[in-house]
Amino acid sequence: MIRSVWTFIIISVVFFSIFFFRPPWTVENVIMGGVPLVFLLFFGYRFWRAKKENPHVLPDDYEDN
Repeated sequence: MIRSVWTFIIISVVFFSIFFFRPPWTVENVIMGGVPLVFLLFFGYRFWRAKKENPHVLPDDYEDN
């Protein structure tokens, strides 16, 4: 369930960014489209590094109890 929520969030951010990050290149379009993509790449890289250094810290999936 947690993985589904994160997948929905990531896909939503990507579609939102693609929708706004297009010509005409105004400041508003670049900020609203580019900033979410930069944050997504930044936090994705940090998550990847955390999983690479210690794979047992963050479980791949949670079980509902």
